[in-house]
Amino acid sequence: MLGLSTGVAFLYWWWIEICYSYNGFYPYPIFAMLSTYQRVGLFVVSGSIMWVVGGVLRMAYAYLNGYEQVEELEKAKRAKNMAAGGKWE
Repeated sequence: MLGLSTGVAFLYWWWIEICYSYNGFYPYPIFAMLSTYQRVGLFVVSGSIMWVVGGVLRMAYAYLNGYEQVEELEKAKRAKNMAAGGKWE
């Protein structure tokens, strides 16, 4: 999840740089004030925040709905297959 979040953040940064190359200015004024290294830091922090928020959402979901156990999912799958006239897997 951390890699995905950071990857999305850096893809967005790449898109912002493409916009800058075509338009000659950044879509957000803060990017004009930051150096390249500061922009890297901004997007690393942004990706990390996305990761933390994703983890908090997963914990909130588990708290509200409970964890789904793999064994329970497999039992339900087998029962459904047997009810449909399938064979035992």
